[in-house]
Amino acid sequence: MIKLENHNKLNYDNIFLLQYIIFIKNSFILREVKLQNIIFYQKYMKNLKFLEDKNLKKRIKLLRTNLL
Repeated sequence: MIKLENHNKLNYDNIFLLQYIIFIKNSFILREVKLQNIIFYQKYMKNLKFLEDKNLKKRIKLLRTNLL
């Protein structure tokens, strides 16, 4: 019985560690995607000042909000 409990605890710890590793990996991926979106946003927001077409401005703003 003791061996079984230890075995279960070991499995539980391993599952916890795997979940933690997956969480950290996903956090880095999300952070990287967010950084790419911010760079995209900055590039296109600079150009917004020079755009005359209001519809085009709206489309770019919508695109920006969808990305962030």
